[in-house]
Amino acid sequence: MTDSVPTREQIQVGSNVDIELKEDQGTGKLTSGMVERILTSSQSHPHGIKVQLKDGKVGRVKILQEDGSEEPDIVKRPSNDGFADLDSIDIPSTEDSSHEFKEFYQYDDSIEKFVHDPSKHKIIEKKKVEVQERFATAICAFGNSRNGGFVYLGIKSDGTISGLSKDMSLGKFADYGDAFANHMRSTLGNFLSNRAFLVSKINIKFRECGDKTICVVQVLPSDEALYVRARNQQIFYTRGFAPRAERLDAKAQVDYIISRFHGKR
Repeated sequence: MTDSVPTREQIQVGSNVDIELKEDQGTGKLTSGMVERILTSSQSHPHGIKVQLKDGKVGRVKILQEDGSEEPDIVKRPSNDGFADLDSIDIPSTEDSSHEFKEFYQYDDSIEKFVHDPSKHKIIEKKKVEVQERFATAICAFGNSRNGGFVYLGIKSDGTISGLSKDMSLGKFADYGDAFANHMRSTLGNFLSNRAFLVSKINIKFRECGDKTICVVQVLPSDEALYVRARNQQIFYTRGFAPRAERLDAKAQVDYIISRFHGKR
């Protein structure tokens, strides 16, 4: 090893590394483990490439162990090329063509009067699906756009941070972690049929904003046209200059797909 920290190309999923946790900065204490995800998209960083270990701990790689990397006995996740470091990006104050705010993931204020009435279960489920569809529509629109974008859950349209506590309570999630994120991916799978897109083009990260928790979802451009499956339809959305998903009519859709995906349907 040299005195410099390892570069991104030197680190692989499955590499054994020593990382510095945020709470250990300046102490000299390092934590060992196997890389589960590479979180820094650039090839180098003066303080080390940020990774997530298999035990969930996140930190910057200081040492790449030279005694060989274990090959995990699982299918490796796709490369994070193109993804931003969602731990450190700035949260925008307003929506634009690349950033969209959603107050809820599956909660709706109208649910409040039904949550304690078991006989209203079907109404609650219907409301949840409606809100989930709006989330999937935003993801679809960014995926069909040329540059992708970011969806921020737990932020109102005016930029006020509301947090996701109501969503967490409704979903009975223990915390803001894998169960919550996996539920989001499963929900998107109900609306978007492109499995490869869901696996390789979406990154989900929960972040603390003061005393509230939000979720940042980065969407990379899809390699083929995406559709939202809802109400017995397949609906095509994309993202224009306005901060919202745009549904294209038949002719505009065909023209856009030919231009954007070179004719892929």
